[in-house]
Amino acid sequence: MLRIQLHLLATVITVTMLSIVSSLHADEPASMFKAGYSNLEITAGTQMRDAGIELARQLRAGAVPMPAKAPPFKGEPWSYGNVRQELD
Repeated sequence: MLRIQLHLLATVITVTMLSIVSSLHADEPASMFKAGYSNLEITAGTQMRDAGIELARQLRAGAVPMPAKAPPFKGEPWSYGNVRQELD
């Protein structure tokens, strides 16, 4: 469920950023920013933004999982790095 909410939030952010970019380039040809025909309502962007903000407000940070502590080392260290230099 959280994955779907985060995906929706990312989609809303992307749509919002695209609308901001297109408004900044209002002097550019309109054909550059048209994505094609859409059946969305005129207020669809606002509705998606509001839904994304509401979903983001519902997210709560959980407890950070801590791994179990490693047992004390009881063996011999590997030989790499413990080998004397070769003089030949």
